[in-house]
Amino acid sequence: MRFLKKRFNFLFTMDPAVDMPFNPEKAETFLELGEQLLYEIGRIDDAENALKTALDLLPNNTYILMELAVAYALQDEDESAIEILKQVIELAEDEETLAEAHLRLGIAYDTIGNETLATVELEILRGLDEDRARVLEEIMETGG
Repeated sequence: MRFLKKRFNFLFTMDPAVDMPFNPEKAETFLELGEQLLYEIGRIDDAENALKTALDLLPNNTYILMELAVAYALQDEDESAIEILKQVIELAEDEETLAEAHLRLGIAYDTIGNETLATVELEILRGLDEDRARVLEEIMETGG
């Protein structure tokens, strides 16, 4: 954490309302911090905050939204993750993003035990990306 604190020290001393005009590079910095906190350090609450700040700077960014959905899912906030993934599906501009969002949504539905909606996502995936459909099907069959 010392490395992150040193590297991103300016983030901890800024007032976002004053010091954060729209700047994609700052959003990328918060995204990078959020991913490190989420995947490398396991500080999910802090990751969520960093990702939300990145999203404030780049609203409707589907990649940031999907990372935020991961943070929610890791905190067992499945309904929040589901709502975000639905938003990603609405915003997706390419089939890759769309397929990944449907895969993650299917996994989320399977996680909460909603087999009907997980199956709907599986059928959508079959039309978008057969490889991802097989992944979801296997998860549904084996329970993870």
